[in-house]
Amino acid sequence: MKKLELPVNIRLARNDEVPNEANVQEHILEGQDANIVEGYRISYNTTADLPFTFFSEINVDNHNLWNLFQSLVLSLPKQVCLIYGHSDSEPNYSAYRDKHSLLEKIQQYSKELSMDGFLEFGVLYHDEMLLNEVFVKKGKYIQYWGTNMESFVSIMRDYSLHHIENLNFIDEFPVTTESLSLYYPEILRTEDIIDNLQRDLR
Repeated sequence: MKKLELPVNIRLARNDEVPNEANVQEHILEGQDANIVEGYRISYNTTADLPFTFFSEINVDNHNLWNLFQSLVLSLPKQVCLIYGHSDSEPNYSAYRDKHSLLEKIQQYSKELSMDGFLEFGVLYHDEMLLNEVFVKKGKYIQYWGTNMESFVSIMRDYSLHHIENLNFIDEFPVTTESLSLYYPEILRTEDIIDNLQRDLR
């Protein structure tokens, strides 16, 4: 299978970008042969701590990340909140609002959200009976907490994504993340996106 299409500013690190230590260098080599391709893997919730049935991690080519994110959000309950922030900081949470309205508000930042490796974001519904969440990690793959397996698999099928047991994700290995503005000078900075979301979602 072909390697996953990543944002231009995120890639596996080179040997000269990490400490010259045997275990780190070996990890670099492992990353070059890893199964970082399109697909998803699933684990099941075996505790009663949180009300979700299964957890999935999903690799999708970056040009399709936003579309898949939207499809998964639209499968959530009507009222949801946005989680967002710098990958090295505690996240921010918006107030709950209609999922269609929320997607409309953040659509203008879809390029930055899909490609900025310093931004993490997601959409959440959580009450005593149900937890549904779609979350995009800094490596630009999706984590999903759900309860309706049939709906989830149907969405995966729509994007030609298949269950792969031994799937790997880029952040399992040393990664180099550059500022998105090096490639797109017109792009908003990470801090500006966070400030704008705080303003837009009051």
